[in-house]
Amino acid sequence: QFKRRSGGRRLRLVERELGKEGKKKKKKKKKKKKKKKKKKKKKKKKKKKKKKKKKKKKKMMMMIVKNEVLLFNDMCMCLMVEQLITADDVVNGHVGKVSAVEREREGERDEERESDRNSNTREEREREKREHRAKGRRGMTDKGKRGRERGRERGRERGREREREREREKEGEREMGGG
Repeated sequence: QFKRRSGGRRLRLVERELGKEGKKKKKKKKKKKKKKKKKKKKKKKKKKKKKKKKKKKKKMMMMIVKNEVLLFNDMCMCLMVEQLITADDVVNGHVGKVSAVEREREGERDEERESDRNSNTREEREREKREHRAKGRRGMTDKGKRGRERGRERGRERGREREREREREKEGEREMGGG
């Protein structure tokens, strides 16, 4: 690229001497535009932090039973419902169909995993129970109670004010009628 440009410059100088300068002026502008193109600087790629590999859960097939997505052991196809899965599980790839090769490999390790799987699900169930309880308790905090009580009091006050207004209006009507 550079050589070609310098050659072009030399040509122009020669042509200037020969008196062809006038004809070439328009082309000069075009060449200036070409010069503007700069090489883009390559952005340095940030190194991605390696994520720790999670232990792979045993892959299960999905099955829809009465509008609930259930898991059952893909290997022996027994409809042993292990746990309800959420949409997150599907997105995170915890749930998926198993290829035939993997199925064979899983078959060899199945007996070892039988006990693991049972303990796993038990732990998960307990964790879910704990989370569920925590959610229930959240509403019972002192802050929440205070807020509710305040709300009730405000409501009562508003009710009383409305009653007073109604009474005033009635009295006003009576006076008008009496007058």
